[in-house]
Amino acid sequence: MQTTELYYPQIAAHAGGYTFERGIEVEIYSDETSYFDWAKIRFTGQYKPKITLPRKAPGSIEMGYNGALDEVFSGFVAKQYDGGAYVNEVNLKDEMLLLEETVINDTFMDSTPQELITYFLARAGISKMKLAGKSYPVRRQLPIRQQSVVQAINTVNAAWGI
Repeated sequence: MQTTELYYPQIAAHAGGYTFERGIEVEIYSDETSYFDWAKIRFTGQYKPKITLPRKAPGSIEMGYNGALDEVFSGFVAKQYDGGAYVNEVNLKDEMLLLEETVINDTFMDSTPQELITYFLARAGISKMKLAGKSYPVRRQLPIRQQSVVQAINTVNAAWGI
């Protein structure tokens, strides 16, 4: 795991249609052994905005210096946020949130792993992807029953020994 320390950076956190530049703390977690990355936008004691954010609203965090901010996280609101409650943070997850919630229930005929994974990701609303160029044999039939996209990808990996 890599840790990068920034000393007093400018921070801009975006969630839904809101942008927060003051009165917040952020925490970002990313690890190649974890299925998903996540971030938290915490409101400090003196700042309690009265906002409501729906689940799956887009969110991002930018950091930098002298007005030059770089996006360090992008994702979606993991659970609905209501500023009237006693909760003082917004939880964000990356696109894996979409993969966890999209259910695949189908039998696939004469398919390759790349075709199946492209289909799964499209069903979850993800269009940006990079798949291996390696050729795999066509599989005559592969049933996927009530599995999340994450589970379906694992099934594909097991079926082809990837």
